[in-house]
Amino acid sequence: MTSGWGLSRRSLLRSWLVCLIGKGAKALDQCVRFYCLAKLILAPNAELVEMLAQRTGRPAFLMSRGIDTELFSPAHRSRLDRDFVIGYVGRLSPEKNPRLLAGIEQLLIQAGMSNYRFLIVGQGSEHAWLSSVMERACLPGILRGNDLARAYASMDAFVFPSATDTFGNVVLEAMASGVPAIVTREGGPKYLIRPGENGQLASSAGEFARCILEWSRAPERMPELRVRAREWAERYSWDAVWEDVYRRYEICFPRVDGTGLLSDPIVLPQNLHQLVPG
Repeated sequence: MTSGWGLSRRSLLRSWLVCLIGKGAKALDQCVRFYCLAKLILAPNAELVEMLAQRTGRPAFLMSRGIDTELFSPAHRSRLDRDFVIGYVGRLSPEKNPRLLAGIEQLLIQAGMSNYRFLIVGQGSEHAWLSSVMERACLPGILRGNDLARAYASMDAFVFPSATDTFGNVVLEAMASGVPAIVTREGGPKYLIRPGENGQLASSAGEFARCILEWSRAPERMPELRVRAREWAERYSWDAVWEDVYRRYEICFPRVDGTGLLSDPIVLPQNLHQLVPG
């Protein structure tokens, strides 16, 4: 099956992978040359939108990722205990920086907090280490569907220590579940947070711990944080995401009346093999 660009999807995917496997400025330059072929660029966060617009001279817009706001919902919360549950969902591998969770726990212990526990959902090379060093943590491995939805909804705060993610779907899934999030000041997830309204930003284990302590010691603040987190996440339903994408396409690609076809189809240059390494 061919795409509207006249190339097989497999060939396009291969071209992307070749670009992304490289390292450093040379790989970035190759990706930018590929992006220059487009009339319109969609990127997952504001930093990438700005960079690609500057480097390519093409119109670039934000394309947020969507989540299932019906599956991930506060309605799945059914806890009755008084523990403050600190959650994480994602790969337990070094690039996600999950060892920071152990550092946060130690600071909470030093501060005298005892009514807490961690719920760490995911699998990876750091799973065994976290299991061995953390004192009050449940690590159930990978969860999906309703089990994952219930896990999110049972949390009181979601912590995301990764500084390498371009968006952070799990942050949105937690917020859709009515869970305020604390994320790093680096990477894409920070754009999902309105500090003090639906979550907080942190640069170190100490800042993560201070925020958790503040929330756990002021339970009267939590209902408002939960509501604001859910309201923000509702903006990212798949229907809302695709409506925005369609609006962007219509700006650059006028349609023939009544046909639904593009009046100005994309034509790739003959020297594509020189522009995109293959």
